[in-house]
Amino acid sequence: MYIATVPNRNSPPAILLREVVASPHHGHVQAVLRALQRLDFAKLIASRPSRERVVAMVVARLLEPDSKRATTRWLLERQARIEKQLAARHLDNDAMALYDLSSSYVEGTTCPLAAFGHNRDGKKGKRQINYGLLARASFCACSPTTCNGT
Repeated sequence: MYIATVPNRNSPPAILLREVVASPHHGHVQAVLRALQRLDFAKLIASRPSRERVVAMVVARLLEPDSKRATTRWLLERQARIEKQLAARHLDNDAMALYDLSSSYVEGTTCPLAAFGHNRDGKKGKRQINYGLLARASFCACSPTTCNGT
């Protein structure tokens, strides 16, 4: 925290108590926004002009995961429609998509992607990173009907 003196037009200067707050690096924000643009995410979630606000909420949740019941409730109401539109856009008829979410704890303290949360490794007091992999069956060595994800 620090104190700043700011000119105030024809009045005495304003004395402000300020705090420096770190913000996410531009690269994190740009990467998430680019991924959402490539998915045409705004059109998936809403057809009304309020969709930019919702995209902003989703980006905020991706970059700073936190419990936001209203955002979650809003997305859950639209989940089936969003999934159907994504499948129609990215999967062939009767295709399969494989998804796996995993996490790993981090020993250091400077990784901007690591955060405290539920740790399935049982490492108390360690930050972790969550990551996922999405693959279509056509990327697998087996046929779509017998695909086991290898």
